[in-house]
Amino acid sequence: MAPRPGGETDKFGNRYEGAWTVRHALYVLLGRGTSITLEPGSPLGDGIEFAYRYDGGTQVHQVKRQNRNANSWNVASLRSKQVWSSLRSHVDAGRAFHFVSLLPARELDELADRARRSDDFPSFEAEWLTDWLRGPFQALAALDVYGSAETAWRMLRSLWVEWHNERDIVNINAVLAEQVFAGAPGRLAAVGLGDLLLNNLGTTLDAPSIIARLGEYGLRQVSGTDGDEARDEVGEATRRWAASVERELLRPEIPREAADQLVEVIASDAQQTIVLTGTAGSGKSAVLHQAFTALTKLGTPVLGFRLDRMAPFTSTHEMGRGIGLGTSPVNALGAAANGRPCALIVDQLDAVSLASGRIPDTFDVVADLIGESMAYPAMRVVLVCRTFDAHADHRIRQLTASDRSTCISVDQLSDAQVDAAIASMGLSAPQVTPSQRGLLRSPLHLVLLAQIAGQHEALSFRTTRQLFDAFWDSKRKACMRRQPSVRFHEAVSAVVTAMSTRQRLSVPDSVLVRTTSP
Repeated sequence: MAPRPGGETDKFGNRYEGAWTVRHALYVLLGRGTSITLEPGSPLGDGIEFAYRYDGGTQVHQVKRQNRNANSWNVASLRSKQVWSSLRSHVDAGRAFHFVSLLPARELDELADRARRSDDFPSFEAEWLTDWLRGPFQALAALDVYGSAETAWRMLRSLWVEWHNERDIVNINAVLAEQVFAGAPGRLAAVGLGDLLLNNLGTTLDAPSIIARLGEYGLRQVSGTDGDEARDEVGEATRRWAASVERELLRPEIPREAADQLVEVIASDAQQTIVLTGTAGSGKSAVLHQAFTALTKLGTPVLGFRLDRMAPFTSTHEMGRGIGLGTSPVNALGAAANGRPCALIVDQLDAVSLASGRIPDTFDVVADLIGESMAYPAMRVVLVCRTFDAHADHRIRQLTASDRSTCISVDQLSDAQVDAAIASMGLSAPQVTPSQRGLLRSPLHLVLLAQIAGQHEALSFRTTRQLFDAFWDSKRKACMRRQPSVRFHEAVSAVVTAMSTRQRLSVPDSVLVRTTSP
């Protein structure tokens, strides 16, 4: 079709503008809005990109990605873009005006919010118009903009100023697309929806009319069967993760305060991302398992997986496939939870650390995963990481410093907890020296001790090295009892070498076959 005047030839060449438009088409499909019209005719289309209708009325959206080399918007720069004249024509017609950009306009956003909070113009002027906002408000009230203070106040009441990160918009669009479309990954489906919109400029599109046009893009509407499949996949992936954690736990478990804190934060509305940190061997896995058990009892859907056993991935969709899902972990859990509060546990985040991780190049995908979770306000993302990596990797530090995140630290065990664990092994806690007790404040060392507790002089160790040596010696003897011809050291060496070469915590059976062959 030949383009009409108005600049729509680059409508979706402007990725930011196109992504924001796709977002609202997705809202229509999700039932939050009733229809969307791109480049509507005059006067509705004057100075805007699209009109979005919902039960409460009509919004019009003006999108400006950036302001040349400036890092924000103000009254003068928006006047040069004819935004104030467009705003007035739409407000006088009873429409809400949204100005959207990558760049902030904080003073105007604050003015608009305060204007809506005030009952009338005199109360706004007396109670809400503070000194730092008086300058920009007077600029709006000047003759070259609105000509009066009361008119400026009335315009502000119907103005919404928004600034969003482009990557976040694209990521959330992918999540929303997978809520409504089947037949393609969310990011690809969102691109298809954008092309559908571009081919229907000036047409008012509601959900049925969009769905009727999906066939040519290989897409279909998500059905109840898709949700059931997602729940099954989430349940199976989480069972595998929980089993891998349970194999490493000390029995009986030691109740950890951090587990209670984690459940409390997940249940709150305060933060969306929780970073659980602790030193190596501090019992992060035990904390996770206790929190998982408590959340399961509360009926909270959980998806857990660990990054250290995954092959490298380049997208959240590929990450999901790596743990047995048909889509991104966020989408799968969101579909399984169906709007309920839920928790996404990303275990072993240090696998993507610049400091010590084996797949550091995949960190951006984890960041995308967190961005996708914003599409589900009731979803909490739990990132589990060693303290060293949380401090050493500047990217992980940024996650912990975010306004949307909180950090929970897993502390060492107390003397009382150590003594109780030693007694449960049938050993004498009073025989443990202060230096030994210091080592055993690490749950990992207690797990090692539990494996040799039945040996003579189990408490003879003085260093961590001696404790590990005793543990490995017990494993060697157990293997020899089961299979006297076993080549224990050769097998362990072959597995370690293969893991180091492959940079993965798993090896093919053929490695051991070659080792054990005569």
